[in-house]
Amino acid sequence: MPRRPRHAIAHSWSLCSRRVWKRTPAALRSCRAESDGRGQVPQSRSLTIGYRYDRFLLNQVRTSKQLAFTLRTWGGRRRGAGRKPAPGRPRVPHCRRIPHDRRCPAHVTLRATCGLPGLRNDHLFPAIQIALRAASTHRFRVLHFSIQRDHLHLLVEAEEPTAFERGVRGLAIRVAKAVNRVLGRRGPVWGDRYHSRILRTPREVRNALVYVLNNWRKHVPGARGLDPRSSAVWFGGWSTTPKRIDTASPVAAPRTWLAGVGWRLHGLLGIGECPRVVRRR
Repeated sequence: MPRRPRHAIAHSWSLCSRRVWKRTPAALRSCRAESDGRGQVPQSRSLTIGYRYDRFLLNQVRTSKQLAFTLRTWGGRRRGAGRKPAPGRPRVPHCRRIPHDRRCPAHVTLRATCGLPGLRNDHLFPAIQIALRAASTHRFRVLHFSIQRDHLHLLVEAEEPTAFERGVRGLAIRVAKAVNRVLGRRGPVWGDRYHSRILRTPREVRNALVYVLNNWRKHVPGARGLDPRSSAVWFGGWSTTPKRIDTASPVAAPRTWLAGVGWRLHGLLGIGECPRVVRRR
C-alpha cells in the first residue's frame, strides 16, 4: 500500500492542548463537527485542513517572543563584592601597571612592614645607601632618593618597561637583604607592592623633586636645611649653593630631558620649599 504524504495525515484533535485549541481559527474548529468519534477528519478535507493547520503553527512560532529571565549565579562583578579594605592606609591595588616610558622619569615609593626599626637610624642608613648605589646600571638609574622612618622615595629612569620593572624589583631585594643582614633577621621587609608614577611634564618633575628631596619636612617637626638621609647634598639644582661634601655621589646622572633640563623651566628649587600635604577624607 503506498505511503500517504505527511500533510495528508489527519491530525488528532485529542492531542491538542486546550491553549492551542482556543487560539485555533474558527474555520479549523468547525471541522471538528465533521470528524468521526475517533477524532479523524474526513479524507475529502484532510489536504486543506492539514495545510492551513501547518500555516497556523508556523505563524505561532514566528510571532512568539522569548521571555527574559535572570539566572542566579555566584561571584562576578556586583555591589559589595570582593575583599573588604583593611583599616589604615590603603594598599596599592593589584591592577595592571602603565608601561614605563623611557623619555620620562618615575617616582617610586616603597613602604616597610610593621615591626622594623626606623630606616633612618645610623646602623641601617649606610647599608641602604650602598644598596641604592649598586642598583643603578646602564639600563636602570636611581637619580634621587629619600629615606624616611618606614618608607623610601625614589626618582628613577629606565631604558624600557622591562628594565624598569626588573630594576625596581632588584632594588627592593637589595635593600631588603641589606636591612636583614644588619638586623640579623629573616623575613619580609616591605609590607606592600611598590607604587610608581610616571612624570610626563616639567612641572610634574619639579614637584616630584621637591617632594622627594624635602620629604623629611613632612615627618620631622622643625626640620631645617637639607635632609642628611637623602641625596639632597649631591643635588645641583638648588637656588642657593649648599655646602658640598667630598664623598662620591651614590646616585646616577639623569639622561632624560625632563629630569636633566626640562624641570628648570619652572625655576630652581628652594631649600625651604615644603611638599604639599594631601589630607585624606
